[in-house]
Amino acid sequence: MAHGDLQHGNILVGSDHQVRFVDYDGMFLPALRELGASERGHRNYQHPDRADHYDESIDLFATFVIDLSLEALQYEPGLWDKFHTGENLLFSAADFVRPEESEVFAGLAEIGPLADRLQRLREACTVDFAAVPETLRGRGNARGNGRTPCSHYNLPRPVPAAERETLLACQGDEVTTFGQVTDTRVWQTAYGKMAFINLGDWRRGDFAIIAFDRTCVELCQEYDADLTGLRGRWVSITGLVTAYRGKRPYWTPQIELSRLRALRMLNAQQVKEFEEAADGDLPDEPEQVCEPPKAQRSWRDISEPPQTRSAPASTSAVPLHGRPAVSASGAADLQQRLGKLYSSPGFAAQVSPRGEKDPTGSATRSPVGELSNRPLEPPSPTQSSTARPPLVPGPVPPQHRVYRLPPEPVSPPPPPNPPPHLQSGWSAPSWDTRWPTEPTPQSIWQQLKRWFRR
Repeated sequence: MAHGDLQHGNILVGSDHQVRFVDYDGMFLPALRELGASERGHRNYQHPDRADHYDESIDLFATFVIDLSLEALQYEPGLWDKFHTGENLLFSAADFVRPEESEVFAGLAEIGPLADRLQRLREACTVDFAAVPETLRGRGNARGNGRTPCSHYNLPRPVPAAERETLLACQGDEVTTFGQVTDTRVWQTAYGKMAFINLGDWRRGDFAIIAFDRTCVELCQEYDADLTGLRGRWVSITGLVTAYRGKRPYWTPQIELSRLRALRMLNAQQVKEFEEAADGDLPDEPEQVCEPPKAQRSWRDISEPPQTRSAPASTSAVPLHGRPAVSASGAADLQQRLGKLYSSPGFAAQVSPRGEKDPTGSATRSPVGELSNRPLEPPSPTQSSTARPPLVPGPVPPQHRVYRLPPEPVSPPPPPNPPPHLQSGWSAPSWDTRWPTEPTPQSIWQQLKRWFRR
């Protein structure tokens, strides 16, 4: 069993000092061996030649890197501020590709107690992946044939900062971009300092790097107060692409600089390598011949004689954004392996859905398992002409039955009540007849006398 992607983001340490692992998407299990690897792990923790290897040894290199990095920090805590970028501990993918030119290997070489283990890691970076376990154990006779050195293997393809539309299309993705700094600005806001590092014309919405608060202060301490030390230099950065508009009529792609060391300075040779990787011109990549998987033939193909297929032309497998290259038949291969997995005895159901039993009393096998183990045969003329009897559904268990109540009879609504003057027994209101329509002085005098007598 193996995790497949051991890195700083997948190892959690709680307040009770309990270590927990997350993200088991690329884990290895013996039952999943036939499916192959679904990912290659974080590039800053994996061997340059891991590719699609998928066995119980895929975590050995990452474990060695993590353990060596933590032990080095015990001796030299200052290495954290020097080499940590937010996407690693100390090492990065470029250090594993060219350990002889790595500043991390050179810095750790000054720590005496780590000399032997550092040498083993250096040798493990130069051998093929199959020889990594024995090399990390310190067995010198397991160096193998050696790994073909390259500068781009398992690295994300960079995007030039001048390609504004491409960066906007990558919004929300982690991208490595590079370019030359044309202008820098530092602003003092109510919430702290803010720095802009423009890799183009900011008036047209070209790519920019932004930094806030502590990172901005570190930039000013390293490259002057107004960041003039960065102007004209070639830099690269890896991060999440976002877009900012503000009051302008256009969007500006940008990446936030979380740590000072995440901004990498490039020399002329490194700029050339980045440009070649961005153009897809990778001369150092060894050619690989990808043979398509042997798909299971259907009954429609049996009548035709099998044809010998030659291997396709060799192409350079160029990973995009650190993802493995997928062949044209990858989807069909995945469907075939999933079908094989689901039909295996460990995953397929051994009892039919209805739990029917044969006359001997044993439960019938699942149709999925029977079809997967039975070879495909073309239907004979007699079988195609004979119609199958219709399937009669069995009785439904009581717990799955649906009981419907009969609908209640609907009675018509009662008629509206007639107006009062049309109802039976209605009589006009009684009026006080003691007052004539037009009172006379005599009638008024009579009423006053009655009132005083009371």
